[in-house]
Amino acid sequence: MVADSALLSPGFLGGGCNQARGHVLALMLGGSGDTLDNLFTITQNPTNSPGMRDWEQDIYDAAKKGEVIEYDVYLEYTDDKKDSVPKSVQLEAYGNRGFSLDVILDSPAHEQRQRHRRGLL
Repeated sequence: MVADSALLSPGFLGGGCNQARGHVLALMLGGSGDTLDNLFTITQNPTNSPGMRDWEQDIYDAAKKGEVIEYDVYLEYTDDKKDSVPKSVQLEAYGNRGFSLDVILDSPAHEQRQRHRRGLL
């Protein structure tokens, strides 16, 4: 499910910019696209899809097989107070039957937002 089109995550520039309103917790894992608390701006391709989508699918598949998963998502921002788009997303997931995932995905939407703020985009 996509995010509610009426909700704009911080720093979202809109269509044609290869950006998406990413979910901190994917719908397939119990998250919602109906609240800004679960949305952030991310590069659509390749960060959101296939990147996050494929890793979230792996987590879902492990849970479906009965594995209990502890899952954390970390959004890394710069120290710039005006920075509203994370420069990377880290996914960590560990299961009680050996599932393990620790991946960092860069999001070029961060630099895109910086160029937009400087009037270069």
